[in-house]
Amino acid sequence: MKVYIDRDEGSPAALSGAEVILALGPLTTVAKAWEQGLLKETHSILVMGGSAAWGDVTPAAEGNVFLDPTAAETVFHCGLDVTMCGLDVLRKFAPSDKEIHMPLRQMVGELYLERPELFRTVRCGVHVETEGAAARGKTVTDMESDKKFPDRDITVVLDVVTDGTAQ
Repeated sequence: MKVYIDRDEGSPAALSGAEVILALGPLTTVAKAWEQGLLKETHSILVMGGSAAWGDVTPAAEGNVFLDPTAAETVFHCGLDVTMCGLDVLRKFAPSDKEIHMPLRQMVGELYLERPELFRTVRCGVHVETEGAAARGKTVTDMESDKKFPDRDITVVLDVVTDGTAQ
């Protein structure tokens, strides 16, 4: 499996040929690569950002999604297999939000890719709030709502399994 680790620093062309994208930063480069038709060989994207519950740069938004919410919305709805592994899980590996950094995101992402059975996930609808003062960058999930989004096509990683049972 050819994994490309994206830190949102390079050219969208660098993602061409990747089977899996491990996105550690904002999703600007990944969204541009999708829009330019460069992800023909890509079958999944692991987004190391967002959150089903809370934020770190605002009460609602996680930093990577907050920096480019439009790109995040594009990636979440590009039609590929997208997994959001954000603050819900990263906070299990770090004592504070200040300790959540690029190497930690990469370590947890690589662990998820190698051993997904160690994580509890749920399929749900995810949309990104692209405007607004209070909720800009919020990854809105429908997992606890009576009102479900029509498409429940995103895997959201919620927790680390400690008792041997996933899901």
